[in-house]
Amino acid sequence: MEEIEWEEFFEIFDDSELAFLHQDETSRGKESRFSRFVNRES
Repeated sequence: MEEIEWEEFFEIFDDSELAFLHQDETSRGKESRFSRFVNRES
């Protein structure tokens, strides 16, 4: 794993046409830690 700057991260993120999917809370109302990078077309 290689450390990169935020600017490079977002450039790769945009070039790869990714979106950040996250869940704030579970169906039971608890805090959720779920997150995933997905294709923007999904």
